[in-house]
Amino acid sequence: AFLFERYTRGFTVKLDIDMGINLEFTTDADGNPAVMPILVGLDADNIGVEVLNEEFLREDASQLEAVLPSLLDLLLPQLTGALGSIGLPQIAGFQLDQLNVQRVTTSEDDFLAIGATLGAGTMMMTLGQQYPSVAQLAAKYAVAEGTPTTPSAPRLV
Repeated sequence: AFLFERYTRGFTVKLDIDMGINLEFTTDADGNPAVMPILVGLDADNIGVEVLNEEFLREDASQLEAVLPSLLDLLLPQLTGALGSIGLPQIAGFQLDQLNVQRVTTSEDDFLAIGATLGAGTMMMTLGQQYPSVAQLAAKYAVAEGTPTTPSAPRLV
């Protein structure tokens, strides 16, 4: 807030959120592969609210902590609707096909890896019409007709 020609902090809100993120493999409007993040468990019941530094307000912290979850219920659909798919670019004429998620365990760490195979992209197919050597390469990496390019709905939880 701007008060007496200075910016003044009205209060501070500390949020503790317990949620998950799923990843779904899709295609964008141009048919290129994309990763769609999906937020799971994001509702006001899973969010802890703590109000700090409320000395300048008439309301005490407990009153604000009781009201803020109802505001979160209004804002959360806006947040989840704002997340769109993340397009995966073609690299040197190749596109990523048959995306999958797998757990990788090493002697030092456990982590998740996103795997894929290389397929012929639109640039490689276009160049293949002009140059026979590129056409052979494009045919080698082209996905067979009717073959699914993405596995059925892998998810991270």
